[in-house]
Amino acid sequence: MSLPGGLRRIRHRLQRALRGKRAWVWSGGLLLGLALFPHLAPAYHVSLGLALLADVALASAWALFSGPTGYLSMAAAAFYGAGAYATAVLGARLVWPLPILAGAAVGGLLALPVGLLALRLRGPYFAVLTFGLSELVRHLVVWYESRVTGTIGRILLAQPDRRTLYYGLLAIAVLTVAAALLLRRSRWGLALVAIGGDEERAEVLGVRPTWIKIGVFVLSALLMGATGAAIAPRWAYLDSQIAFNPLISFQAIIMALLGGTGRVAGPVVGALFLGLVSELFLVQFRYIYLMVLGAVLILTVLGLPHGITGWHLEERTGDLFRRVRWAIARRIPRRFAMQRDYQLFIDGEWQDAPGGRTFPDVNPATGEVFARIAAADVETARRAVEVAGRAKTEWGGLPPAARAGVILKAAEIWERRQGDLAQSMITETGAVAGKAGFEAGYCLELIRQAASLPYQVSGEVAPSNVSGKVNFFMRKPVGVVSVISPWNFPFILTLRAVAPALALGNAVVLKPSEETPIVGGLLVAEVFEEAGLPPGVLNVVTCPRAEVEAVGDVMVAHPAVGVVSFTGSTATGQKLAEKAGRHLKRIVLELGGKSPLIVLQDADLDLAVSAAAFGAFFHQGQICMAVTRILVEAPLADSLASQLVEKVRGLKMGDPRDPHTAIGPITSPAQLAKIQAHVEDAVAKGAKLLVGGRSHAQYFEPTVLTAVTPAMRCYHEETFGPVVALIPVKDAEEAIRLANDTTYGLSAGIITGDPDRGMALAERIQAGMVHVNDSPVHDEPHAPFGGIKGSGLGRHGGKAAIEVFTEQRWVSLQTERRHYPFDR
Repeated sequence: MSLPGGLRRIRHRLQRALRGKRAWVWSGGLLLGLALFPHLAPAYHVSLGLALLADVALASAWALFSGPTGYLSMAAAAFYGAGAYATAVLGARLVWPLPILAGAAVGGLLALPVGLLALRLRGPYFAVLTFGLSELVRHLVVWYESRVTGTIGRILLAQPDRRTLYYGLLAIAVLTVAAALLLRRSRWGLALVAIGGDEERAEVLGVRPTWIKIGVFVLSALLMGATGAAIAPRWAYLDSQIAFNPLISFQAIIMALLGGTGRVAGPVVGALFLGLVSELFLVQFRYIYLMVLGAVLILTVLGLPHGITGWHLEERTGDLFRRVRWAIARRIPRRFAMQRDYQLFIDGEWQDAPGGRTFPDVNPATGEVFARIAAADVETARRAVEVAGRAKTEWGGLPPAARAGVILKAAEIWERRQGDLAQSMITETGAVAGKAGFEAGYCLELIRQAASLPYQVSGEVAPSNVSGKVNFFMRKPVGVVSVISPWNFPFILTLRAVAPALALGNAVVLKPSEETPIVGGLLVAEVFEEAGLPPGVLNVVTCPRAEVEAVGDVMVAHPAVGVVSFTGSTATGQKLAEKAGRHLKRIVLELGGKSPLIVLQDADLDLAVSAAAFGAFFHQGQICMAVTRILVEAPLADSLASQLVEKVRGLKMGDPRDPHTAIGPITSPAQLAKIQAHVEDAVAKGAKLLVGGRSHAQYFEPTVLTAVTPAMRCYHEETFGPVVALIPVKDAEEAIRLANDTTYGLSAGIITGDPDRGMALAERIQAGMVHVNDSPVHDEPHAPFGGIKGSGLGRHGGKAAIEVFTEQRWVSLQTERRHYPFDR
C-alpha cells in the first residue's frame, strides 16, 4: 500500500535529518546514556517486588516535596498507568478494535478506586497508598491477562496489520468523542478529569474543564493503551516489559521509531531513550508528551515500517553498534516474559491436554522458552482420529465449489496474516527473515493451487465386453489422512499435504514436529478455523518427543486412517512404512537426501557459485534437497573453490530477525551436535577445511570441506546442516557415478553451458528431481515433488496429490437384463 504524499515527505525529511554526522551523534549519545544511566535499561526491573518498592519510593519522595498538587499528579499517573497497561496486556494478543476498547474499559474500572480515593485523601502517606494501589491494579491486570484472556484470545485472536490498525485508530477516535461526552456530563467524570497532571486544573477541583482539555485527556489515555496493543505483538523483547513497566506504550512508540518492526536495536536503544525522556519531561509535560508520541506512533507504523535505524543508524555505526546492541539484548531478563499457552485443536475446539500437561517451545536463537504447548497422549490422538472419521463424510460430500471456497478463504486470511506468520517462524525455528518471508509467501501460492484441485478430479467412462454395461472409473476421497510434518520447512511441508487433502474432501489429523508445533500446526489450524472449516475436518495433535512414537503409531494403525503422509528422516520413514505395511495402509514418504550439484567445465562460474552457496547454506543447510556435494570438473575446481569461499565469508551469521542475516541458528541442540560430529569426523580422517567448521552457541559457521572420501560420515550420511563437500572429478562420467553413489535419490542440479548436454545427463541421475542450470533446492506448488531409493515413496504437489489423497473406484451400470450361467 503506497503512502500519501504528506507521509512520504515526512519520512524523507526524517531520513535526511539523520544522515551523516547526526547519526553518529545519535548513536553515540545513546551508548553514552547506557554507560551513565544503566538503571534505565529494561533489566532494571528485575522482580515485581523491586519494581513495587522503587515506584513507592519515587512516589513518596515526589509527594513530600510537591504537596497536594503532587498527590493529585500521582493519582493521575495511577489512572493513566492502569488504564493503558490493561489495554496493552489485553491488546497484546487481541488487536481487533473490540478487544482494544475492552482493555481500556477494564483498565479504567480497575483504576477507578484509585482516582476516587484521590478526591478524599490529603496527607503525607497519600502517595504511598495511591501508588501501592496502582501497583496492585497493574499486577491484578497481569494475573487477569494470564488467566482469562487466553480463552478470549482463542476466539478473537488476530495479528496486527495495516488494515487492522486503520480500524483501530478509527475506533479510538469514535470512543474519544463518546468518552468526552460522558465525562462532560458526569459528576464523577468531571472529578476524574480535574485530578489530571495539569497543576492549574488540579488546584480547583470541580471546575468544569474545557472541551479541549477533556479531549486531550481522553485521547492521550487511550493512545497509551492502544499503542501498546498495536505494537506489542511485533516485539518478542517487548513481552518481558509488559509485566513490569506502566509506560509500555511509550516504549512501543520509541522502539517502533528507532527499530522498525523487526530489529533488535529498537528495544534496547528505545528503552534507554524512553527512560531519559520520561525522567526529565513526563511529569511536567504529560499531555504534550503523549500527543507527540501518539502522532509519532501513527507516522511510524504507517510511514516507517523498518524504523529510522533500518536506513541509517546501523549502517553508519557498523559492526560495533550491532555487537554492543546484541550483548545488551542477550541480558534482558526474558525469564520474566509472559509465556503463551497453546492448546490442542480437536473437533473445532481448542482443548487442554489430559491433566493440563504441556511441554516447552524454545526459541533456538536465544534459548528462551517462549511458549508452552499442550502435550497430547495416545488416547488424545485416538480421539482426534475418531473425530476426523465422523467429520469426513459430510465434508467429502460437499460440492467442489464449497470446499474450494473454504480453501480460498484460508488463502485470503493467510495473505492478511503473512507478515506475522513469518515473524512467528523466525521466533520458533530460527529461520532468517528472508527464509521466513519466502516460506510464508510460497504457502499462499500453495493454498491457492490446492483450491483448484476439487475441479481437477476426473473420471473415465469405459466400454464393456458385457452387453448393456457401462463402466465408470471415478475418484473419491480416501477419508482420513494422517499428516506428520517436520520442523525445517514447517509451513510448506505441512500445507502441501494438509491443503490438498482438505480440498479433495478428506478430514485430516496433523501432528507437527515437536520442535515447531506452533508454525507447523497450530497457526495452520487458526487460519482454517477462521476460514470456516467445519469442526472435526482438521485436528492438530501436539506432543513432546517422548510421546512421538506412540502417537505416530495411532496415526498409522487406526482403522479410520486411509493415507499417511510423512516428511522427515529416512530412518523414521522406514519404521512408519513397516507399520503402514502391517496394517495395509497407503503411505507417501518424503525423506532425506544427499543432493549433488554437478558443475561442468563449460559452466558459468558465477552461476555455479551462487547456486552452490544457496543450495548448501539456505536455512543453514537444513533442507532435504540441500547441496551436500559439489562435483566439479577438475579444470574449474580451484576457481570455483576460491570464489565460493569468498562468497561464504560474506554471509552474515547472527540475529535471524535482521534482514541482512543469511545464516541463522541451528534449530535444535541435537542437530547442532550431529553437524559438529560430522565435521570433526571428516577433519580427523583427512578432510581440509576451506572455510567455517566452528560452532558459536546455537550457530554453526557455513562450512566448505575438500579432500572428502567415502570413509567419512559426511560423504554418505545426511548432515542436515551448513556443510558442503567440494569434490573435483575428471569428467562428466565420474560426476554421474559419484552423484549416484548414495542410498538417497531426492534432487540434483547440473550447471553447464550446454543445455542439451545437461538434459542428457539429467536422464542418468538417480533422483526424483533434477534441475539443469539451477540449484537442487527448488519446488513449485503444481510440480510432483518426491524422491527415489532411500528418499521416499510417492509424490506431493499438483495432480500427484489427487493420486495420493483420493482412491479410484470402479462403478458399473447394467442397462439391460443380463443373463447369468445359472439362468435357465
